Amino acid sequence: MNDIKNDRYENEITFFDNKSEEILRRKKKFTLKNTKNYEVLFSDIVQLKHVVKFFGKIEGKRILDLCCGEGWASLYFARSGASVYSCDISPKSIDLVNKYADANGLREKIIAGVMPAENLTYEDNFFDYVFMNAALHHCDVEKVATEIKRILRSGGKAALIEDNAYHPILNIYRYFTKNKHTKYEKSITREDVIVFCNKFSSHEISYHRLFNIFDNEKFYTNILNSMDELVINKYPKCMKYGRLIDIFVVK
Repeated sequence: MNDIKNDRYENEITFFDNKSEEILRRKKKFTLKNTKNYEVLFSDIVQLKHVVKFFGKIEGKRILDLCCGEGWASLYFARSGASVYSCDISPKSIDLVNKYADANGLREKIIAGVMPAENLTYEDNFFDYVFMNAALHHCDVEKVATEIKRILRSGGKAALIEDNAYHPILNIYRYFTKNKHTKYEKSITREDVIVFCNKFSSHEISYHRLFNIFDNEKFYTNILNSMDELVINKYPKCMKYGRLIDIFVVK
């Protein structure tokens, strides 16, 4: 089991180090092109807008951007006045986080460190909020749930946005684009959701992007979002097959 874990960690580090190195080589400027904070940005994105209502005001609060990647969410959390901690298993991704933080005058508000999600070095009951975007499916679900519960204060909240294992187009895409994914990652199943949520006092689940499977908001996504809304209203059970699943939990 430890051999599998070590191999998974090495595979994840290599994959995301390479992605981050490519960004560091290619990108000339790291300043954001907008002045939005987290409330404004998240409210414009279907699968993220409910995070704003769930977390509420984050000014003056401690928030962990878990498996932060290049740290885009960390920047917007910091703009909203939170004390932001960012962590990722990839050292090059953390280099990228710091590069963005420096370029946008946010270095004093963001503390970034390298660590796996299953073995965090933060103190017990330390955070008010944890945010994790498209990363749980790379990890040991139960161990991550245990760590998130440990580091959250009593009544603290965690919001996770994940790939749903039951979206047919996503599964086809993953099959034909194996080079774009790490060796051990897998979409989140209903069993995974149960295992994760059982660690917490309460939870809320929602699904998004049945027809709108695109990551970026484009002109045509408004049409696809409308189609999603029509289906939700008429056949609500269909949304269990949405591309993304929101997992909101309270310690």
